[in-house]
Amino acid sequence: MKKLICTLFSFVLLAFCYSITSAQPFSWPEIRMNGDTVWHIFPPSDTTYLHDRLVLKFKQGALDYTQLCYDCDTIVESRPNGKGAKAMSYDQDYFSVCKQTLMSQEFNPNIILDPTVKTILTSNGVTHLMRMTAANPCVDTLSISRFGDTVPMNHYNWMVAYFNNDTSIIQTITMLFIFNNGQVEIAEPDFIFDATTSTPADPMFSGGPQKSLGLIGMTSAWDFEVGDDVKTVAVVDNGVDYWRCDLGNGIGNGKKVIGGWNYTTKDMTHVYQDAFHGTQVAAYVSST
Repeated sequence: MKKLICTLFSFVLLAFCYSITSAQPFSWPEIRMNGDTVWHIFPPSDTTYLHDRLVLKFKQGALDYTQLCYDCDTIVESRPNGKGAKAMSYDQDYFSVCKQTLMSQEFNPNIILDPTVKTILTSNGVTHLMRMTAANPCVDTLSISRFGDTVPMNHYNWMVAYFNNDTSIIQTITMLFIFNNGQVEIAEPDFIFDATTSTPADPMFSGGPQKSLGLIGMTSAWDFEVGDDVKTVAVVDNGVDYWRCDLGNGIGNGKKVIGGWNYTTKDMTHVYQDAFHGTQVAAYVSST
């Protein structure tokens, strides 16, 4: 009888949420710290997100952390045909092997302690969850900032839920919102981000030393600012090699670098010497 009631309740719930998600999209504004207004739309366009997964941030204590805790030595040692933790030094390869294993782990929905959240997810087709980060709830708990603030290290509460269908994302978000009990702090689609919408003319951007800028999505900054050659920026560093092409091949009026002081040699005539770090910083500032 109890199972029948739960089944009927699930059908009524699904029908109710379907009527909501089938309605016209609605939007609301968000005022960013810089004064920009960003409009949010729900449900989002079908082409803007992946339809088989949902990004979730759970409340502290909402997950079974015994399943998420780990020890890299044990993980690396247990890998088939692996070097083993004892034979492998604590280098980049060691941590790479550990993280690769962690990020490929799949967790049963039973890792969720709250029955309401677990029922909503499984009734919509969630088969398993995976980590978003390699944070360890048994080790990564608190961090002290350089200002002395205590910062909680709770990134292990971020998970990705995977579905056995491609039609339930919006419905699941709606149900989590309607029956919100505080156990899920954030639920959103896994949005698709295109980092290639702006392609600079600089040939070094896509295949040279600046390739990393595109990989981390720096081009999106040009949606807000593309540079202003009227503004002057002071870079306090050890000097600048102004002969580089990004910095204008010279110094003085009409150039990108109009003057300077070398804080290593303490004069104005050797601005370009011993200027490795200062050149990098100046290039970031003036590259637009």
